[in-house]
Amino acid sequence: MSWLQQDRLPYWKREIRIRSEQAVVAKSKLTQQITSESPRPSVDARKAYELAKRRVQEAEEKFSRTRRAVLELQKEIDRYRGTVQPMASIARADMKTAVGRLDGYIKSLEEYARVGQAEANPKQPSVDAAGPAESSEEAE
Repeated sequence: MSWLQQDRLPYWKREIRIRSEQAVVAKSKLTQQITSESPRPSVDARKAYELAKRRVQEAEEKFSRTRRAVLELQKEIDRYRGTVQPMASIARADMKTAVGRLDGYIKSLEEYARVGQAEANPKQPSVDAAGPAESSEEAE
């Protein structure tokens, strides 16, 4: 899109100007030959002028086609965005919901893993390293 707008449109506009100037020069040469003492203008001058006119028409046509293509492309881009935008909004909203659900699933799985570890490794009563404590009656 930017290539068409920033490169091709200015290029064809410039070509129209350049080719128009060339057509003016060719026409002035043809006019000089017609008004000169020569009874018949040069065939080459007439052909050069006709070629210059065709080249101007070609540049104008290509400029017009490029401008139309830019407008059509912009219209299609806008239409595409109009169609995709609601889907993107839904996807963003669904993504937030999905992330929330996944967070909940992760918490549940972590809790499940903790419960599973607790059942597999029940807590042993702690025994003092010095052995069982003797009661004071036995020691006497």
